[in-house]
Amino acid sequence: NNLGLVFSEVGDPKNAIGCYKKALEISPDHASAHNNLGRIYTETGEFEKAIESHQMAIKLEPENLVHRFYLSELNKNFLDTEVKSKTEKILNNKKTYKINFVFGNFLLSRYARDEKNYEKELDYLIKAHNHYFELKKEKFELSIKYCFDDVLQISKFAELKNAKKNNDHKIKPIFIIGVPRCGSTLIEKIIGSGKKPIPMGEEVIVLERFINKKVLEKKSLNLGEAESFRDELVSIYKNRGLIDEKSNFVFTDKSLNNFFYLGLIKEIFPEAKVINCRREALSSIMSIFQNNLTELAWAHNLENIFKYFDYYFQIIDEFKKKYPGFIYDLNFENFTNEPEIESKKLLKYCNLTWDKKCLEFYKRKDIFIRTASRIQIRKPIYKNSTDKYLPYKKFLNEYGKKYSWFN
Repeated sequence: NNLGLVFSEVGDPKNAIGCYKKALEISPDHASAHNNLGRIYTETGEFEKAIESHQMAIKLEPENLVHRFYLSELNKNFLDTEVKSKTEKILNNKKTYKINFVFGNFLLSRYARDEKNYEKELDYLIKAHNHYFELKKEKFELSIKYCFDDVLQISKFAELKNAKKNNDHKIKPIFIIGVPRCGSTLIEKIIGSGKKPIPMGEEVIVLERFINKKVLEKKSLNLGEAESFRDELVSIYKNRGLIDEKSNFVFTDKSLNNFFYLGLIKEIFPEAKVINCRREALSSIMSIFQNNLTELAWAHNLENIFKYFDYYFQIIDEFKKKYPGFIYDLNFENFTNEPEIESKKLLKYCNLTWDKKCLEFYKRKDIFIRTASRIQIRKPIYKNSTDKYLPYKKFLNEYGKKYSWFN
């Protein structure tokens, strides 16, 4: 079971599934293995198998609300009055698993949303996120400090020596940046699904980890020679299976917070393309808060979410003033309203050939998606209405009143 988790983490669903099945051969009543199998079937788009796995996990651990939460994502009809009553009963038991206070409140928030009781929904969501943060408090407090202090220092002052100004390097990465829930998963799948598919690096976090490692090793923000730095990075991308001559050395890196490293990207990869996915801020903020983006410490508190967005807007705006034309701004609402027109412009910017297959990404059986879009991305593009988030604005005004981009 644990080995399956490792394979899942490194993006190897086939071996992960094999490990979970092996665990269940040894111990058929292993609820965690059933749950993990269900989650990875969701990520590979095998929804019927995922539902069966989560149903088995519930049968084995009826008091564990984690299993009910993941099943509810796949089967909206699952959230009936009986499940609501059961959830409330479990939460009223103060001796229940701590994790139940997280996923129980997430479940109840969905009932409140369906009832259009948005204030009550937000109350449940705040409780859910607070409980989750408490479970990972020590780790998350360090992550918050890193995100709002350390990474800003690294992004502003990290330097490379002897950067060459030529444009003859063959590596042509496409960096997709933004904030979570901005439509980036959709954009990456469109780019990677043309007549000649290209390797896709969903949330590979190569650049951030490599830069941080260099800073720690050198105890300095001087990262070394630009050429050797680039060669080491290319080697990592190759080991991830992203750089291939068959795809003309083009690949995507959808690590959204690469916006912190735009200056370094410009120096390291002179042939890079950068796509900035922009969605209406209220929509992204509420979508982040309605989901449990488990490993993002800042995503479990509304004040921190607003703070993160503000850093993002500041960094992008400053960089665009310094290097106009380097970033391709993609408006998510415009894209979903006119997908063919906008996708043709996008592929042209990426120097890739547009094909109708780009908009048929959801038919692919070979994509593995670990983001919160893992279910939505299996469907055709549909128009997004920003109106559905308008009822939340009055409740978020207290957090957004000091930010001009929210008002």
